[in-house]
Amino acid sequence: MTIKTILFVAIDRGSAAAGLDWARELARQQAAHLAMALVGETAEPSISERLENAAPAAAVLRHTTLDEAWIAQQARHADLVVMALPQTRSADSGDEIKLIEALARNIGCPVVTLPPRIVPDRIARRVAIAWDASPPAQRAVRAALPLLAKADVVAIVTIDPEHPIDLAAQLQHFLDRHGITATAHPIIGRDAECGALLEEAIDQLDADLLVMGARGRPSAAEWLLGKTTCHLLGRVGIPIMVSA
Repeated sequence: MTIKTILFVAIDRGSAAAGLDWARELARQQAAHLAMALVGETAEPSISERLENAAPAAAVLRHTTLDEAWIAQQARHADLVVMALPQTRSADSGDEIKLIEALARNIGCPVVTLPPRIVPDRIARRVAIAWDASPPAQRAVRAALPLLAKADVVAIVTIDPEHPIDLAAQLQHFLDRHGITATAHPIIGRDAECGALLEEAIDQLDADLLVMGARGRPSAAEWLLGKTTCHLLGRVGIPIMVSA
């Protein structure tokens, strides 16, 4: 698999420029085409002109409202969607969570969420994989293979009450067959502790990208992303690549 089309979704004027720099550098590394979807306030002429000047080769799409269906429609022919979280977020981050969920539901590619103040000085050089062997996690890893192949460090973080190391072994073999050397980072812990334990592991590993699958129950408040993903969004200062 290769990444040939990246769609950068800008929804906040405060985080749009830094997010675009990150997406543009990733597109350069992957030799991919970059497109921009400027939504809401970022579609205003004063802001969109600055973003277009920063990435003159990118295709530009505009929509004046935060329309989940419209963004999902633009993303259906992308290999990867990149979205920068707003600098000012509500207490429950409801609008951003709903948008990420809508994209994950309606398109077949992963979504990378960027922290509001991302600095594109190191992109996917030290990658942590949150691995539970679930179908979403499997899809996330397969989608991330082009990034993992270029990374300097790939660490598989597994959390289990009894045998966390066992979860990592088969994934290590899978990645090795793709020419990717990965180390295991097993943690003994319960599901309820996953968010906090992943935060700690990301810090210890000095990771600059987290790859994970989205998990959740339709009846839960975290409809698709699951408690762990919702816990991490906006709390860790690195991009999170999520696949449903």
